[in-house]
Amino acid sequence: MSDNENTMTFEGLNLETCDGGWLIRSYDGEADELHIPAEVDGKPVVMIAAKAFEESNSLKSVEIPDSVTFIGNYAFWNCTGIERVRMGNGVRNLTLGTFMGCSSLVEAFLPESLETLGDGVFSKCASLPTQEIPQTVTALGDSCFRDCTAMTSIELPAAIKTVARNCFRGCTALSTVIMHGGIEYVGPRAFQECPSLESITFAERSIGTTMNAMRNYSLMCFVANEAIARGMLPFEEAKKLLNSESSRVRILAARAIASFPERFGEVPLKQKLTATLAEAGRTEELRAFEGVTGYFSKPALLKCIDAANAGGHTETAAYLLNLLAQLDGPAPTTGHRSSGLEL
Repeated sequence: MSDNENTMTFEGLNLETCDGGWLIRSYDGEADELHIPAEVDGKPVVMIAAKAFEESNSLKSVEIPDSVTFIGNYAFWNCTGIERVRMGNGVRNLTLGTFMGCSSLVEAFLPESLETLGDGVFSKCASLPTQEIPQTVTALGDSCFRDCTAMTSIELPAAIKTVARNCFRGCTALSTVIMHGGIEYVGPRAFQECPSLESITFAERSIGTTMNAMRNYSLMCFVANEAIARGMLPFEEAKKLLNSESSRVRILAARAIASFPERFGEVPLKQKLTATLAEAGRTEELRAFEGVTGYFSKPALLKCIDAANAGGHTETAAYLLNLLAQLDGPAPTTGHRSSGLEL
């Protein structure tokens, strides 16, 4: 039924003319399966307006034709009944919150025409177990998959360069992440509140090798804080990173080593390593160990002080003496030496 030459209602779709065809302004239907037509009354359907389908909870599946080239913000926001979405090859960018709150969504077919997934596109899609991302996508927006609590794995294709902040935050079941190729930036808290995360693979290389080759500090921090700190890097490989030419890599590796739990039996190795760092005057790396339980015990600190003094590193020795002074009991003088030190 046509209201005038610029508007039209077709099977619950409220249409209005726009450059080159129809814009879907809103939806009043109650269908459970919606196949958006590619053409109505001789004109193509080319755009979906912001919030056009918001809270259309009768919908269980949606098919979007190739003719659609733009989908507005929050277009399917809080459509809690949608289980499946199939999108045609016309859309290049998904904008803010496109499917946010689609809590029943289990499958979304995305086209190879896509280049970016914007902020919050799949946020709070609590039933989504994983998501295949087209090889053409170069960026994932802020909170793109935030609180997708059923997601167990994700694979990021080689074209992706940016993973924005909070991207996978709150994905509590996420256990496996595979990153290919050209990742250049991982934003703050991108994998925060992901307690099940067990495996992160970088382009089929070991984490240690990848980290040592990185030039982007945010990526180094990501690896240290999210991968190594979860015990994904073997202790011996982490030690090798302490010889990196990059001081940032060395410091992050030291923090990672400090995170290895005592139950793995590495405390004696850590103490020996600490003494080696002290002998080399590596104060910055030693600061990364500060406060680790069972790590800076009095005997270990005394050995470290001896090692620093033996190497002539008075600044490092002074730093360690200050730590020792914070423990119970009197601190020794800077000239303290013990016998039988083995590094």
